[in-house]
Amino acid sequence: MSILYAKLNKKLDNLTHHTHRDHKGRDITTNQNRVINLTRVKFTGEQLKTLNLGPQFAIEKEPRHYINQLIVDTDNAIKHLNGNLQNAFRHLATKKIQQIKDSNRHNIIHKRLQYNIRQIKKILWDNNLTVARADKSKAMVIIEKADMEQKIHNFISDDNIMELKKDPSAAYQKQTQQVVKRCMNITDRSMQKYILNIKPEAPILNAYIKTHKSNEPIRPVIDNTPAPTYKLAQYLNSRIKNYIELPNTYTIHNSLQLARELEQLDITEHHRMITMDIKDLYVNLPKHGLIQSAAFWLDKNNSNVHREDNTQILHLLQTLIEQNYFQHNSKYYKPTYGIAMGSPISGTLAEIFLQQIEEYNVKHWIENGDLFYYRRYVDDLFITIDTRNTDDNINRNKMNSINSHLKFKIIAEANRSIDYLDMTITRKSEGIEISIYRKPTNPNITIHQQSNHPRDHKDAAYRYYVNRMTGLPNTKHAMEQERSRIMNIAKHNGYPKQYINDMIRKQATRNRLPIRNTEDALTAQKPKTKWITFTYHSPLIRKVTNLFRNTQIQIAFKTTNTIQQLLTNRTHNRNPSGIYEITCNTCKQKYVGQSGRGITLRYREHIRYIRTNNNSSAYATHILDNRQSMARLRIH
Repeated sequence: MSILYAKLNKKLDNLTHHTHRDHKGRDITTNQNRVINLTRVKFTGEQLKTLNLGPQFAIEKEPRHYINQLIVDTDNAIKHLNGNLQNAFRHLATKKIQQIKDSNRHNIIHKRLQYNIRQIKKILWDNNLTVARADKSKAMVIIEKADMEQKIHNFISDDNIMELKKDPSAAYQKQTQQVVKRCMNITDRSMQKYILNIKPEAPILNAYIKTHKSNEPIRPVIDNTPAPTYKLAQYLNSRIKNYIELPNTYTIHNSLQLARELEQLDITEHHRMITMDIKDLYVNLPKHGLIQSAAFWLDKNNSNVHREDNTQILHLLQTLIEQNYFQHNSKYYKPTYGIAMGSPISGTLAEIFLQQIEEYNVKHWIENGDLFYYRRYVDDLFITIDTRNTDDNINRNKMNSINSHLKFKIIAEANRSIDYLDMTITRKSEGIEISIYRKPTNPNITIHQQSNHPRDHKDAAYRYYVNRMTGLPNTKHAMEQERSRIMNIAKHNGYPKQYINDMIRKQATRNRLPIRNTEDALTAQKPKTKWITFTYHSPLIRKVTNLFRNTQIQIAFKTTNTIQQLLTNRTHNRNPSGIYEITCNTCKQKYVGQSGRGITLRYREHIRYIRTNNNSSAYATHILDNRQSMARLRIH
């Protein structure tokens, strides 16, 4: 057995990097900070090798552990095929699933990794530790639970957040139902059941740790999915573009767009570059100001739209903005300012507010010559001024006086150069020179080559790197530097040199192909009408998903069983929705029901119907008619 473990450790060595310890006793990899240990707890060499595979590393499961989930995923896909094809595909899929079940495949390295994860979880439990994600990177942070709670307490205390006496979810749900019924022009009656959360809960606060800052504060991340207004926010976000048409005069979609615009500017010795970052944008947006901005754009863009529609949109937005709350450790909190960070409509609301400010101010400043050039990507601003007309201090004062709720972090160019997004922009005598910039906090972690991920997932990061390298107007020297960086990143994530060379060659081939117009591209593609998700437990899953290759079904994969997920404590829903079974104590007949609400709540309704002699449910009718005893609930 020791010989087997020695071979496994040698293979783990090939997957990972050696680590060293910094002056604070933290385990740091020599090339990438995949794991940041903020505690004094020691891990074995093999455990560190496992952790250094990265939080995204997915461990393959044996078929017996996922075969039932595969059956569910497959049946869900088959149901979206034409009716005359379903039986044939069920027959084919059954054969493939049986082959997977009989394969007895197991990845011995991944099996050892699973064992290491169990040992690490025991260490975390015994030492009262938890795992979090590092902000602005994909690194994993190990921290004491008490320290994490203190950081969360500091955030709640410092950011104008008030504690609520009780969970407001039920009241918010009722409020949401009422406003949806009142706004029938916007929320069609047939859509109401799709835009209301049947079983709402308070959004949960998660925390990323800003390891690149002193005292390592948290960045709050709110999971807004269970909130009463989540589905309504999704719906309104898709519809609001029909009523509000933002000009997007000063917004950019990516760094490539900015680079192409900068190439056309006549930059001289008199120009200076400035970047600004709006501090904690979502948290500091004024609620009343958001409604005013929405009203401004509604009036400006929709002169032909019925005024009642505008009023109803504002009522819906008011409800979404006011229901900004979250829970942590069974306590409930409500921020004084800002919008819900996890809401689907928050980004749109921020744009509505910022573009009104730009309409009032930036347009005027450019016309007066106070600004030579202005562009914004979300909350990051890039500004160029002409020092013959203005100076840095004047513009600093102007930006900070725009709105009392917005705070700007301002950085001026140094040595004729400045960093913005993923570019370093340098003023040269002959114009602008651009090279690729990576933040110091970027650990260059990608999905490891040995991770149990689909090939498309692994390729995504490197396709982006290569496309950026070939798309930006880099100099030949900058291009060679970036190619070397990409090679280094790939190497430290387990990919061979040829992998990147092939990707660069394919990109060069695509760049030489003629660009087809949109209509030709659409007609050339196979018609794909429905996306279906399969969980990627193992490469064997392809045996089933390949059956749908020439159908109208498009397959998307999601991964589970990652190191981050395995080390994170999961809270189990004690009152789930779904299918339940009640067996009569006397005659043993079974009643099977389904509820989108909490099953416990539905069971209480059955009991109440029996006690009040009400035949509103089949189960209550059976008990009352046959005078039999009630049974316990069983959840499937």
